[in-house]
Amino acid sequence: MAKETTEASFKELLDKYDIKPTKSLGQNFLIDNFALNCIIDALELKDNDTVVEIGAGLGTMSKEIAKRTENFIAVEIDKHLMPCLNDSLREYEKVRIINADFLELDLESEISSLPVSDPGTVKIAGNLPYYITTPIIMKLLEMDINIEIMVVMVQKEVVDRMIAKPGTSQYGPLAVALQYFFQHEILFNVPPHCFYPKPKVSSTVVRFRKQKNYVNKVHNKKLFFEVVKASFEQRRKTIINSLSNSTTLKFLSLDKEVIKSILDEVNIDSNIRGEALSLEQFVNLTNVIDKYIDNIEGCPYIRKTP
Repeated sequence: MAKETTEASFKELLDKYDIKPTKSLGQNFLIDNFALNCIIDALELKDNDTVVEIGAGLGTMSKEIAKRTENFIAVEIDKHLMPCLNDSLREYEKVRIINADFLELDLESEISSLPVSDPGTVKIAGNLPYYITTPIIMKLLEMDINIEIMVVMVQKEVVDRMIAKPGTSQYGPLAVALQYFFQHEILFNVPPHCFYPKPKVSSTVVRFRKQKNYVNKVHNKKLFFEVVKASFEQRRKTIINSLSNSTTLKFLSLDKEVIKSILDEVNIDSNIRGEALSLEQFVNLTNVIDKYIDNIEGCPYIRKTP
C-alpha cells in the first residue's frame, strides 16, 4: 500500500508540472523512500561537504541533501523538469541549480565559485543512465577535484565493468581508473518497482571511497588516463602495437624499439594485450613513459601528482 501511495503521489506531481518521462534521457525516477534514504546515508554527509547531484530530476533526493549541507550543486539536463526542481528547492537559497548537460559542464569552475571559503571534500550522488555512465565517471575522475565519496545507482551490467579484473571481457579503462582512485562497496540492489516508469532491469547502488593507501602512485595523472585508454583502444592488438599506433598517444612519436625498452623496464611482455595488464602494471608503465616526457618538445602533458 505504501508503494502505491508513493507512486500515486508521484504521478500527481508529474501531472501538476505536465512532465512526461523521456526515454532517450534514461529517465526512470526513484520513488522508493527507503532506497532514497539509504543512498543519502551512504554519502555520510557533513555540514561542510560539497555535494554534486548528477541528474537531480524532480528534486526528491535534492531536497534531503539540501537539508544537510549548503554547499550543494544540483545538475539536471532536462529543461522540462526545472520548474518542479526549482519549486522543490525554493527554500534552500544557497543551493545552485544548473540546467546543463553534465558532460559539457565545467564542474571545477562551479565548485570553485561556491560562496564558501573552503569547499571541503566533494561528494557525488546520482542515478546514472546506462548510455552515459562511463563518460560521466571518467570525466569525474579526470577532473582536479577532491572527491571523497561517490554514491551512484547504475545498471548491474555497468557494475560488472566497474569492478572487472584483468583478463576478462569487462575489463577496460573504467575498471582501471576507478580501482586506482577508489575502493568500492556494492551496497544494495534496487528492483524495477522502485522506479517510475519501471525499467526492465534492476539497478545497483555502489559507493566509491577515495583510495588512501596507494601501493604504487602515478606521477602524472593525465598521462595515466591516456596510457590506459591507448592500451584498450584496439583490444585485439598487442600492447606494443596499441601504444605505438594509438591516436591518444600520438604526440609521443615513440617508435617500437623505444616502447619495447619501456615495456622491458617494467617487465611487461610486449606481445600481451592491454586487457591482461594489472592496475599495478599500468601505474608502473605510466611512470616509466613519464620519464620520457621532458625530452619531447611541445608535449601537452604537465607533470602533476594527483
